[in-house]
Amino acid sequence: MHLTIALPSEVCYKIGTGGESMSEAQKRGMMGVIKKFDRADHVQYDKLGRDSMRDFINKMFAGKDLKTIDNPDAYGIDLLTLNSKDEVVHCWEIEVRHGNWQGDIRFPYGEINCIERKDHQWRREESFTKKIPFKLAEHYGVSYVQLNKECTRAVVIDSRKILEYPLKPWANRKSDGEYVRQVPINETIQVKLNK
Repeated sequence: MHLTIALPSEVCYKIGTGGESMSEAQKRGMMGVIKKFDRADHVQYDKLGRDSMRDFINKMFAGKDLKTIDNPDAYGIDLLTLNSKDEVVHCWEIEVRHGNWQGDIRFPYGEINCIERKDHQWRREESFTKKIPFKLAEHYGVSYVQLNKECTRAVVIDSRKILEYPLKPWANRKSDGEYVRQVPINETIQVKLNK
């Protein structure tokens, strides 16, 4: 016999003969929760964000024997930059800030929020690396990219920099119970994507 107790969206315990079933947040040792997946936002912005940043990176690396592609694993990090041996030399997590960063302007705030649910990528844990179907180069990089709504501007943050900042509780219009690392904007690189 099992008793199932539903807790906030993604947390579910099965108590009884089968033992416990851990949420993804628990498996990752997170302090906060993982917000519910928003399919409508994903459909509207994911491809546009990935396409815009992939095109920008490929132009930036033109002539350097590197190519940036979509990760074939839909549940893994968004973009992978490969060398001539098809080894991953850089991974890119892409998000579009469709609500509060609009227009052809620099990022308008002093800090940028890096959501805790992505920490496993910054720490390069197995839950992240197992979703990369290529060999990882010995010294590969990982970056977090946030784009404005129109995908014409981007903020790029090195994952090592993100982990230098403490986790803080955070709530916004779409989620409550998440934690973030707030990175000062002067610790990032801002770029204008030529479209």
